[in-house]
Amino acid sequence: MRIIQKEILRKWKEIAEKYNVPIKTVRDIESSIFQMIKEEIGKGNKEDFDSFKNIYIKNLGTFYASKNKWIKINKKYDTSTKSLEE
Repeated sequence: MRIIQKEILRKWKEIAEKYNVPIKTVRDIESSIFQMIKEEIGKGNKEDFDSFKNIYIKNLGTFYASKNKWIKINKKYDTSTKSLEE
C-alpha cells in the first residue's frame, strides 16, 4: 500500500467522523472521484486541445488539461514517431 500523507489521512478521519462512515469508504469515494476526472479529461481529442473538458468539483476546485504540457507531449510524440520512421 502506498504511503498516505498525514494531512490527507487527518482529513479522511475528520470526514469519516463527521458522516459516521469508515475511513475506507472516504478513501474509496475520493479514488472514484479522481478516476472519473481522469477518464473525462482523457476523452478529449488528442489532436485538438479545446476538446479537453474542464471539470469543476465542489470543494475541490477545477481540474483542467494544461496547454503547455499538451504541447510538450505532442512534440515528444512527434519526435519519437519521426525517429521510428527513419
